[in-house]
Amino acid sequence: MKEELVLRGYSERTIEIYLSHLKRLARHFNQRPDQLDDEQLRTYVLHLHLELKLGYSGINQAVSAMRFFYTHVIGRCPDSLHKPLPRTRSVIKRPRVYSPGGPRTDGFSGQENDWQEDDSTAPIRVQPRFPKPQD
Repeated sequence: MKEELVLRGYSERTIEIYLSHLKRLARHFNQRPDQLDDEQLRTYVLHLHLELKLGYSGINQAVSAMRFFYTHVIGRCPDSLHKPLPRTRSVIKRPRVYSPGGPRTDGFSGQENDWQEDDSTAPIRVQPRFPKPQD
C-alpha cells in the first residue's frame, strides 16, 4: 500500500496515518484487512464512533485509508464501498450574535435594514438611524 500512496503523491504524514489506520483495523479483528467483509468494516466504523469516540475528521481519515486500500490496492469497485464505509458529516457550528446588554434600541446597527439577534436568537428588525428623505 505504501508504494501506491507514494506513486500517487501522498505526503509522508498522510502515508503514516493511512498505514496506522489499517494496522488498527487488522489488530481490531486479528485478521488481514483484505480478508474482512463489508459487515466487519461497518462494525469497525461504528467502533470508532461509539467506543473510541473519535471526531468526524479522525473517522474520515480512517474511512479514507480503508477506501484507498480497497480500491487502489485490492481493486474493489469504489461504488461498492459507500455503504460499508460512509463518510461522517461534519458539524457546522454557526456563531451566535450577541450584543453587550442585549439588542440595540437606538436604531443604529451600522447598516441600513440590518438584522441582529438577542439571547433567544429571534431576529429583531433594526431600523436605520436616519430615515431616508421622502420625495
